[in-house]
Amino acid sequence: MTKKREPQTWQGQVPLRITVAQWVKFLNDPKIFTPETMAMVYFVYHQKNRQSSASIISETLNFASQQQVTGLNRSAARKIYKYLKKEPPLSSEREGYRYWNLLFDGIPDQSVDDQGKFVWKLRTNLVRAIKIKLEGNK
Repeated sequence: MTKKREPQTWQGQVPLRITVAQWVKFLNDPKIFTPETMAMVYFVYHQKNRQSSASIISETLNFASQQQVTGLNRSAARKIYKYLKKEPPLSSEREGYRYWNLLFDGIPDQSVDDQGKFVWKLRTNLVRAIKIKLEGNK
């Protein structure tokens, strides 16, 4: 008998406890982090507080739309869950799984910026892994 899973709020949720070493491995795998996905996380890494919105990422990197950015984020997250053989959390709306908050987290105290756009903040261990990767490319 399968245990029924209840949806959870994204706030404060850490879907997987990915280590810095695991993030470095994922960042170096072009099947998980495509050049476009790398551009996305590098852009956010260089922003104040390591955060941005899908709209700003899309505009700055000349992507077609914010949907392309959310698609890149979801795609990388799906591949990581599959690699780790883990099931992602259910969305709070019970309409599938929540992937967006594997690479990023929201900010519960200020979930939107001054333009009303949802704020994505890079996960701490991912930030550390990006720093290692960037220092290794010097």
